[in-house]
Amino acid sequence: MTIYRGPQAFPRTEYLGRLAAVKKEMSQRDLDALVVTSASDITYLTGYTALSGYVPQGLVVLIAEEEPTFVLRRMDAPAAIYETFLDRIKIIGYPEALIGNPDTDGYDTIIDFLLESGLGNRGIGVEVSTLFFQTTEKFKRRLPKARIVDCTHAVAWIRLVKSDREIEIMREAAAISDAAILRAAEVIRPGVREADAIAEILGTLARGANGKPGTMIQQIGLCSSPRTGTCHIPWSEDVFRDGSQINLELGGVRYGYCAGIMRTFSIGAPSDRLRRIHDAEVAGLGAALETIRPG
Repeated sequence: MTIYRGPQAFPRTEYLGRLAAVKKEMSQRDLDALVVTSASDITYLTGYTALSGYVPQGLVVLIAEEEPTFVLRRMDAPAAIYETFLDRIKIIGYPEALIGNPDTDGYDTIIDFLLESGLGNRGIGVEVSTLFFQTTEKFKRRLPKARIVDCTHAVAWIRLVKSDREIEIMREAAAISDAAILRAAEVIRPGVREADAIAEILGTLARGANGKPGTMIQQIGLCSSPRTGTCHIPWSEDVFRDGSQINLELGGVRYGYCAGIMRTFSIGAPSDRLRRIHDAEVAGLGAALETIRPG
């Protein structure tokens, strides 16, 4: 079945604006190409959210071309066609023979593309922190005449400045988070299994809020008494009890934007210690909000 471009969260002009900011940074660093391998950065620059980053993939931004080129596993190329604003000729799928290959992998396809583009002796940026040491060395070995520059966080700093449309989507994600927390408050009761409560919360995260469904499920953390000190673990096979403290962390998602939130529930009256901690955290949050200013 032929895959066509799906609905876009952002207009093409916004993606091109983001790329223009990246190219400005590249120009300041005297780079002709930037290989983007951070999944979050790829999402920001293209709209791609598929979970394929466990194998080699990279978005190659060329300063001389309007659209970047996305190199990824061939089986994931249809997802890139569907999700991104890119022209399909800008999506290169490498063969399955490169998966699990001890000698040659998808990064070799990216390097081949750079060489074929005449960039073997130019400045090339790489997000080193997202790559294995062996992969970084491969770029240096196969591009011996190129100037390899570590551009870790270069795109991330650009991402910090949000557009009006981004803020709108983040608010949609936050509304989903709020709805999930409210559902949690309804289902957390003595005798209820943690797994059953999570099932209800997950349903809300998927259904969304205000007519806007969630577009992905992020990892949920839930730890209840007597495991409240075990941060970031998933739910257990246990049940809630009278006197239980429940720490819940989740995030509604819209188009790759996650609005994280954490709440603590108490079945019955909270302990004096828990109240003191709560009051201190609320005071600290208020002080932070009063202090934070642009610049």
